Amino acid sequence: MKFALYIDYKKIGDYEYITLGAKTLEEAIEAADKIRLIKERGGKAVYLTRIMKKFGRTTKDHDMKVETYEAILCRRSEGWHRNTPENAEAVHIAQRFEAYGTEWFECQ
Repeated sequence: MKFALYIDYKKIGDYEYITLGAKTLEEAIEAADKIRLIKERGGKAVYLTRIMKKFGRTTKDHDMKVETYEAILCRRSEGWHRNTPENAEAVHIAQRFEAYGTEWFECQ
């Protein structure tokens, strides 16, 4: 399994995606918590974090790989919960592009 982390900072328009090397959801949660703590200790105020899971197939278009990720867990101030409308969370889907040794995410 592949996971990514979406971090939305309290500063408007400031966010980032990070690819996680985790193989299990438990490893992804542990990595996400460590990254969040490092960011906060570095002076970045974190609004929310989302663990995103790769779904579907990886596609290739010329020299570019494309993967799709969907948020499955969310954390605001305390604790993780499912990223579902029942928990007042919006669906969050992003695509990861990789070409020529560079990667970037685009939210859909």
